[in-house]
Amino acid sequence: MLKQSVFYYVFILVIILVNFGADQWTKEIAKNELKGKGTVFVLDTYVVLRFTENQGAFLSIGSGLPERVRRILLSALPLILIIGVGYVLFFRNAHLKWIHSIALSFVVGGGLGNMVDRIMYDGKVVDFINVGINRFRTGIFNTADLSIMAGGIMIVLGVFFNNGNEAKI
Repeated sequence: MLKQSVFYYVFILVIILVNFGADQWTKEIAKNELKGKGTVFVLDTYVVLRFTENQGAFLSIGSGLPERVRRILLSALPLILIIGVGYVLFFRNAHLKWIHSIALSFVVGGGLGNMVDRIMYDGKVVDFINVGINRFRTGIFNTADLSIMAGGIMIVLGVFFNNGNEAKI
């Protein structure tokens, strides 16, 4: 069953497009401003930017897999998931809480950003953000990864802290 509000659909679409657009925009900046320039320190050593093309998943997971397996796991499977989540958001949304609709929109927007990269750059995505303190650092990631992680965190928070009260938007 569909939520009957046109506002819902516009709101969800805007969230998807903002996440996708921010990802593609920041990756374009990274390609133009960071490629071939080594490490750029943004906030001392806590936040650094370094251009890389990643053929694996988040934090290069799976980059060592055989190419055929990697393409299936990192292109076909995510595409199926994006289509499935998009279908739920737009056609099977009657029982979704707002927080979950927003969270899934972040996941779809980020997923589309990385999917476009994989299609356009021979199975690779542009990564450029690294954060940490001294030797304790993340891997290099991108804005799409941030969107996907933010969506995942919102899903968890929605499950544990909503208490059945639906936020009104």
